[in-house]
Amino acid sequence: MKKINLLLLCFFIVLNIFLLYKIFLHKSGISQLSSIKTRIKDVQDQIYRLKMSNYKLIRKIRMLRQDPEFMKRIIKNKLLFVEKDEVIYTIVIQKGE
Repeated sequence: MKKINLLLLCFFIVLNIFLLYKIFLHKSGISQLSSIKTRIKDVQDQIYRLKMSNYKLIRKIRMLRQDPEFMKRIIKNKLLFVEKDEVIYTIVIQKGE
């Protein structure tokens, strides 16, 4: 009976050593878990930024569809279009001379 108890004790000690190795020292242990958590946080931050960007784009699309003045302003600013009675002045600044 004592021999079986001693054998079980040795087995559980070896099992504990193996489990501790897997948890703390193996490449899929705690260090891997920490890097996975960091990666998850980074991806969640990226998802949040993309959602905010999408929300802004959706608002801009709605404004372009619904507000003719907003569309006119965008066309003037981005494409440099002018109406019949308007003039665009371009100021050129030369550096170093």
